[in-house]
Amino acid sequence: HGRLVDLPVAALLSDRPAPRVPVYASWLSLDLTSTSAPASVKATADGGFAFTKWALRGAEAAEMALLAERAAKWAGDSVAVDALGAWGHLRTMEVAPLLTPETVRWVEDPLPRTEQAAYRQLHRQTEGLRVAFGERLSHPEDARVLLEHCRPEAFTFDAVWCGGITEAQGWLGAAHDAKVPVHLHGRAFLPAVHLAAAFPHVSGAVEYQVVWEPRRQRALCGTLRPDGGHVAIPDRPGLGMEVRR
Repeated sequence: HGRLVDLPVAALLSDRPAPRVPVYASWLSLDLTSTSAPASVKATADGGFAFTKWALRGAEAAEMALLAERAAKWAGDSVAVDALGAWGHLRTMEVAPLLTPETVRWVEDPLPRTEQAAYRQLHRQTEGLRVAFGERLSHPEDARVLLEHCRPEAFTFDAVWCGGITEAQGWLGAAHDAKVPVHLHGRAFLPAVHLAAAFPHVSGAVEYQVVWEPRRQRALCGTLRPDGGHVAIPDRPGLGMEVRR
């Protein structure tokens, strides 16, 4: 549609889209136990991003809490952590009391499945634990129920996996109604920044995967890279990028 009418997608969705969108950095392949981790975390945080996110899995509860604390110290700010669905219920209950809001903004996808019963039980048993979820959801009713009853710290759905840009507008509306902040998943980065530009009152910083996204954009003519923790919305039609031929 954007290409047919010669407008960026953000301009199709809003009369006054934001010219720039804040982004946060995630580097989920970095091993926080490696000798290079302190310098890598600090260098990433120094890029001016809204905040940073790191993976935590495959360790004992005390070690994961210590790694999160170290990552926050290296970054100079609290960090988000991504469990990648690997913690499970019992491990999450073990780790929860060891994490502080000053260190961890949220724990993303601690459970292997994003379902109402499991997250409602987790919410009751780990009071104070900030969780994020959304990328594993694909049905709008599931999203609405989870937002209403489980109240995550962040709703991190994917602009493509949810069914596409048109469908995503309804998901943003559901999050707004539930008063849950949205931080769009970085796998569909280009659609996500257009959505965030069109609805800045609903969508916060978009995930920018600092290792994987530049690799994806090798398939495109042109690049969309952060500058000082923001990305400028392309002014070309559609998503603003063409696939290389």
